[in-house]
Amino acid sequence: MVVKRLKDQLRGRFNVAVAEVDANDTWQRATLGLSTVGEDRAYVQGLLSQVTEWIRMTRLVELIQVDEEYLSANEGDG
Repeated sequence: MVVKRLKDQLRGRFNVAVAEVDANDTWQRATLGLSTVGEDRAYVQGLLSQVTEWIRMTRLVELIQVDEEYLSANEGDG
């Protein structure tokens, strides 16, 4: 229930895609994957920083680790 509530709040508050991607069979632990798309890398980084800070501030969960990966399309790939 806590993970579902967190995912719903992240989707509604930040308009990001959220999925439970690992540790879903482990009691009191979950791994969430978040993604968003944008033309401006600085905007995307800022948004994900806001998401991370919000998760840290919420009393729903304890944030243990954050891994970030950014992908960009090559201009010539159409």
